[in-house]
This record gives sequence, structure tokens and C-alpha cells, in this order.
Amino acid sequence: MREPLSHEQLQQYLKKIGFKGAVTVNVPTLNAIVEGHCFTFPFETLFCHRADYDGCPSKRSQLTTDWLFDKMVMQGFGGRCIELNVLLQTVLRKIGFDVMPLDAEYLRHCEDKPREQRPRHSAAIVTLENQQFLVDAGTGAIGLLAPAPLILDSPVTQYSEAFRLMTTPELTYVLQIRRDGQWTALYGFNMQPAEDTSYEKTNNTNKDPKQPGAFYSTMLVCTRPVRDGHASNTRYLMLNDKFYHLKAGELTEIQTAQSQQQLHQIFSEQFHMTLPSCPIRFTEEQMQAYLNGQTPIFI
Repeated sequence: MREPLSHEQLQQYLKKIGFKGAVTVNVPTLNAIVEGHCFTFPFETLFCHRADYDGCPSKRSQLTTDWLFDKMVMQGFGGRCIELNVLLQTVLRKIGFDVMPLDAEYLRHCEDKPREQRPRHSAAIVTLENQQFLVDAGTGAIGLLAPAPLILDSPVTQYSEAFRLMTTPELTYVLQIRRDGQWTALYGFNMQPAEDTSYEKTNNTNKDPKQPGAFYSTMLVCTRPVRDGHASNTRYLMLNDKFYHLKAGELTEIQTAQSQQQLHQIFSEQFHMTLPSCPIRFTEEQMQAYLNGQTPIFI
């Protein structure tokens, strides 16, 4: 079990996500916390590509409460799925929710892979008032924006996006998203609690781009959902040097970053993040050069 948040940290977190009202162990509080978290903290892989952290993987990511709190709440960054979800799970436990962490199998574009080769994804089950909810703080550029009741074949709409849970012979639950009139699997899981050791293993693999099997070794990703009216949403997406607007399942390219200065500008204006002054690899050429032991050329 990870160390809990302090009372002061919880109050700072609640202010950060814009939570107002009494903190009570009930469904409205659960909905408000999860939705606030999803709309506040982007999914991003920036620390994987910071040149000043090369050779120091422990600086890229830790799953301790203080490290995650400092990165997201104090410094204003987001995180990869495991970072986003571990912080969210820690917050919910501090409030008093019954949280079971999950070690899920990522299925999007990976369903044909052997199970042992599929990337891992973190999420959680929250049990409350004789109900169970799937809670997930980030699945890349698509994913849940609020708790989803753990009920099979019962679609739920969250703003502009629709999700459902199905089952397969190998996985008790598979989360799917509806895109272009079809259901696409995102990830699946069985009802077994994840161990801290499995989360640490996944984090150690993916935080260092030179680790075998690292999922984001050539991908700088930053994405956040944006409310578009009362009941709809869009998403902003930075993928390497390209900035996109994702609406109704369609990607529209808005801008290409051609320098560190332009990268900083996009992150500041679109993601409300202040990037560090060190060089950041944001093109596939720079990332491949680093993986090959060469010195990337930064512009």
C-alpha cells in the first residue's frame, strides 16, 4: 500500500481540480473527483523525452505519493496512465473510498498480440453503495471521463463519447469506445487486484525510452479533454511535432512545431503547461538518434 496523502496535500489537490463542496464518500463526490482529475491533468509522456533526465530514469518517474503530487499538483504537469491513476487512487483512498487497483491489458491495436506481449494499463474498481464503478484517469487520447458502472453491455455516454463493457473468453471485462459507428476495444481486465510490484514493473519499463518494450520510446504525447458546451467535449492532442484537434472521432491538424520555442508555445497555450528549459525530443528523428546512441540535433 502506498503512503497516503496528507490533509494539506488533499486540500491542495481539491483546489487544483476545482472541487467545491463537502468531501463525502458518495456517488456525487466520486463523479466530481474523477471528472475533475480527468479534465485537469493531461495524459503526457514529456518526462520520457527530457534530455536532462537521460541516464537518470528515477528522475523520469516514481510512483511515490510525494513525487506524483509534486509533478502534477505543484509543477502543473500530467502523466502517463499509471501516474495519473496511482495519484487518483491515492486521493480516493484518502477520502475513504474502497479502491481496488487493476492491472489491465491494453487492446487497442494490440488484440492480435499474445497476451504476455500486450502493453499494460492501470485503472481501478471503486465499490460504493452496493455498486461497482470502473475508474480510469487516462487512456491516451481516448478514454473514460467519469466513473462507469461495472455493468456488461450497458452503454454509457460521457459528454460526446460513448463507452460500454463487454466480456471475452479470456477477459471478464473489456472496455470499448464507439467510434465511426463501431465499437473498438481499449483494454480488458479480470477482477484481480493489482500488486504494487506489477505497477512498479510497468512504470520501470515505460518511463525510460531505452528500456526493451518501452511503449513511448518514439512518441511524445500530450492530450487533454476540453468541455465544448454542457454535454459535449473535444480533445487536444500533441503527437511528436504535430498538434491536433480531435472532435467527433476526427483528427484535424492545427500546427506543426518546428523549434523548441514553438513547442513551448503550444504547450503553454493549449495545455497550460510551462515546459522546462532543457531540450525535449519532439521529432521521431531526434528520438531515434537518442535510441541509437547518437546526439540529437535540437532546433
